[in-house]
Amino acid sequence: MRLISLLIVILSFRASAQVDKYSINLMWINRSFNPEQTYIRLAKDENELIQKLILPVCKWAKMNPEADVILWYDGAMVDAASVARTKIVLDNQLKEWGNAKAQLRDLREIPVFAANPDAFSDRTPVYLRIDLLKFVIVLDSIERKGTDAAIFADLEIGDLREDGLRMGKDELFNPEVISQLNDLGLVIGNGLENQFIQVINNERITEAIKHVIINVNLARMQAALNYVGPRKFWVMQELWKGAFHSTREDVWRYIQAKSTGRVRVCPSIGKCDRSELVDWNPKIHGYSQWGLYFFHPDCDGVSTIVNGKCHESLIRMPTDVYISAKRATRSDLEVRDGNTHSGDMNQFVEREGLQAEVQVVFWE
Repeated sequence: MRLISLLIVILSFRASAQVDKYSINLMWINRSFNPEQTYIRLAKDENELIQKLILPVCKWAKMNPEADVILWYDGAMVDAASVARTKIVLDNQLKEWGNAKAQLRDLREIPVFAANPDAFSDRTPVYLRIDLLKFVIVLDSIERKGTDAAIFADLEIGDLREDGLRMGKDELFNPEVISQLNDLGLVIGNGLENQFIQVINNERITEAIKHVIINVNLARMQAALNYVGPRKFWVMQELWKGAFHSTREDVWRYIQAKSTGRVRVCPSIGKCDRSELVDWNPKIHGYSQWGLYFFHPDCDGVSTIVNGKCHESLIRMPTDVYISAKRATRSDLEVRDGNTHSGDMNQFVEREGLQAEVQVVFWE
């Protein structure tokens, strides 16, 4: 039975990926607004900005003249003058790299980002925002811009290459990777880390990213932002665990379970018999049933709160149907092994006097 389920998933992706239009996306966002920054990234001088931020963009652009190469920033965290100065440096460097083409763009042009100013603000840890925005960016490229494939790369991806450059189209979409993309629709770094993400335009994978990674974690951010109590710090600190779990496990199980129609949930809140389970529909059941995946003091760690009551995660997917994230590994790519998600990068700002309850806007 497990082999049959796996075969169904593989066949669902067998419409071979034809990649003509693709984007390569990089990002820099600040933990919070710093009016003293000269550029979108804190740098002591122009040379440091070039080395740390601009050169990776130029290298990707040089090797991929047919791609849309984009450096994203959060316009709410920098002023217009910083953006303008960064663009001048980027444009000058692109000329030195043979008139390569790249864009500097504000994340606020992406509808789901613009619709959720609280979730994507310094009220939530920057590591969480970064992890989630990587998928927001690639999905936006496919859905709104109509690309055949979208790539996100951390700035240091490619630094260990002997030629000091970045992958070109033939290397990005070599036969082994095309086979993986036809199989799963998604390649993530070493299979466990998300410093490199490669997605093709396939409805099954874009649906999974939208619901299981982006919307589920927007629901978790809403719950954390609205929590009032003495342990607010710990609630926010552990938010990143949900996004990591979604990327490492849930999205893969969802892809395969959907092929058999077996993403199940109780029709009403609470436990129910197996015979009562129904297909999960986000418009009917929402996203809270996936669980918070962070410690909630009011529930002694139980994973979700729905209608003010504590429950375990209510989503049911068969344990015998599982795609290992390691199948999505690029064997030719070296990535950093793990993040601490601690210290300064995991801090958040709690705004005094805020009374209104945060309501997130999900990606339809």
